[in-house]
Amino acid sequence: VPTNTDGFLVAHDGKIVAEIYMNGMERSTLHLSQSVVKSFTSALVGILVGAGELAVDRPVSDYIPELAKCGYRGATLSQVLDMRSGVKFDEDYLAPDSEVEAHDRACGWKPRRDASDTLSTKGLILTLQQKRAHGGPFLYRSIETEVLGWIVAKVTGQDLATFMSNALWQPMGAEADANITIDHEGTALADGGLNATLRDYARFGQLFLDGGARGNTQVVPESWVMACRTGDVEAFRANPTERSERFPNAAYSRQWWVLDATHGQHSAYGIYGQMVYVEPRRRLVVAKLSSWPDPINATLDDMTYRAVDAIGRELAEA
Repeated sequence: VPTNTDGFLVAHDGKIVAEIYMNGMERSTLHLSQSVVKSFTSALVGILVGAGELAVDRPVSDYIPELAKCGYRGATLSQVLDMRSGVKFDEDYLAPDSEVEAHDRACGWKPRRDASDTLSTKGLILTLQQKRAHGGPFLYRSIETEVLGWIVAKVTGQDLATFMSNALWQPMGAEADANITIDHEGTALADGGLNATLRDYARFGQLFLDGGARGNTQVVPESWVMACRTGDVEAFRANPTERSERFPNAAYSRQWWVLDATHGQHSAYGIYGQMVYVEPRRRLVVAKLSSWPDPINATLDDMTYRAVDAIGRELAEA
């Protein structure tokens, strides 16, 4: 079964050991990644926490007062980072009336329904209501990341793309410019929509493998990187998924999928088969860019992780 791979890069101990391009992709090609971008947004939050500009235990409405008037009232930054707020947001990509479909229309991914369908990303956030207590079990919702992006832009006084360029993209040594989706108000998408080269996705993974440092420059605080490698396993198990069955010690922490909360295996993951995988024990980074026919495909997902594990074993034994 083909995994519809467009680009695949393996780095072991900081050195590229495999770099493959297919389906017309080249080293200079910018490739879309969807929710992989959530982990980039997390890094920006971590940079601001390290600078004392944000505190994870404070309510998000301390930074965006308008959030006190919607379902995010009382939710802390930490709860939003770990997708444990109580806000109702249906992430069903194929349901026409789900909130994620409304988000796709708000950010321009899908056409508006009619002239009255005018919500922006921020506008959509402010319509959301609380369904359960904040701080409950993990529940994956992309809109949580949009709240983080709004906070980053508000606190820095820069749009998300500009701050990402200044604080992360250039300091981590990216070799190419990237671009990002914006909505009709000019708000950059924080949860998806980044287009970058395969090597620059891998550089981001290498940055996290190296504790947030590039050489002698600490780009993302090391304490933030370490927190992205572990998490609340019980909170993750409360809403079982195929990923939690495959990885029994999994968690979700600060916008990263933690595959093993003991050993620090973690992954940035996006629909249609995008992945940046980081495994500290084997000093392994894998970046995979794909064009799956479906948003979520358990078979291709499983094949990818089994392939990565096999590659990691071979490199560790070499």
